[in-house]
Amino acid sequence: MDFVVFVLKKLVSAVVQPIGISSVLVVAGVIVWKLKHWSRAGAFLIVAGSGLLLVLSLPITSYLLLYGLEAQAGSYQDPDFLKSNGVQYIVVLGGIGSTDELTPADKSGDSIYRVLEGVRLWHGVPGSRLVLSGMGTPVSSNDPESMKSFPMYLGVEPDALTVYANARDTEDEAEFVSAFLGDSTFALVSSAYHIPRAMKQFRNRGLNAIASPCGFKAKTPPQLYRSFLPEGSALLGSELAIHEYLGQLWIGLRSLVSRI
Repeated sequence: MDFVVFVLKKLVSAVVQPIGISSVLVVAGVIVWKLKHWSRAGAFLIVAGSGLLLVLSLPITSYLLLYGLEAQAGSYQDPDFLKSNGVQYIVVLGGIGSTDELTPADKSGDSIYRVLEGVRLWHGVPGSRLVLSGMGTPVSSNDPESMKSFPMYLGVEPDALTVYANARDTEDEAEFVSAFLGDSTFALVSSAYHIPRAMKQFRNRGLNAIASPCGFKAKTPPQLYRSFLPEGSALLGSELAIHEYLGQLWIGLRSLVSRI
């Protein structure tokens, strides 16, 4: 049942993403256009789908969407602050993990930034433990040893590493951390755009997480001459942000339903 819910969530998420919803609007518009003999409704749907994709491909749109998330995340965490709060665990979400032969340089930029930030905090908090959580899929799993290799290369001692290799999503990661750390206070490391949603999910489980964002994408606005020129990277940024906003909406709806 959990697997079915997971797949449905991913399907819905894909459909309501910019490319998904724009494609639905354009295809629906073409169908209506043909069936209704060049109707205005069909033309409107085609223009709406194309226009939506265009707007979400603008760097200024991507920046504003991501900034709204990253402004909630705070700034890079200070190891001295973590030490003063008794933190002994550095939890990194969505860390590097793979069963293939890719090197760290080949992998997701977000994962690299998260692990680097986790290692930085680990070095700044003597005696702490670095906890890595990697994203598996329904048909494949991550190799715990490959997940350890990069932080070990950066100087983390093997006996200071704990790996959870097969989380499917942030909810799985929160469940693992809840079982592993209980009421311990820990630093929660993730991309700045992801931290607001992650903190909500972890706090909903009563966990004592301290937000430790990294990999900021909206620190500075795009240059004026680029702000209104469509870019593929801007579309990707818009998709990341929309995914997070929808995730926060889902958390809010679940919380509301649970109180009814």
